[in-house]
Amino acid sequence: MQYLTDNTRITGLMEVSPPNEIITELPISADSSELVFKSRKEISDILHGRDDRLVVVVGPCSIHDPESALEYAKRLKSLETKHSDQLKIEEKMNNIKNVSLKNSLSNLLKAFNENNKKLLKIEKELQDTKEKFLTEEEKILNLLD
Repeated sequence: MQYLTDNTRITGLMEVSPPNEIITELPISADSSELVFKSRKEISDILHGRDDRLVVVVGPCSIHDPESALEYAKRLKSLETKHSDQLKIEEKMNNIKNVSLKNSLSNLLKAFNENNKKLLKIEKELQDTKEKFLTEEEKILNLLD
């Protein structure tokens, strides 16, 4: 006797928009483009030994709830900021499951763009603070000499 073993858990099919249609409807913003470019460069530098940090790829394989996904992304970003001298944390998403896929993607992109703007501002402030601290440190060292 031959048993049924293929596709035994499939309960239905849903057509998904092809990538080029989604890209046309939801073009990447300048901020997102910059983020992707810089992240890919950082990862390339790490993989080629020009940066001694460790790449950590994490994430849910699927996203069922966009709000939870954003909360998760915020937590990852916080960890990456905290450990940026040692780690490059990259979130991986394979599959976004939602009835209104286009709306979810659009909302996610808008939220990520807003968060990226805030994070770029914070990154700039941190860099300025670091430079100020280094300047103060130099003054102290000069006084000690």
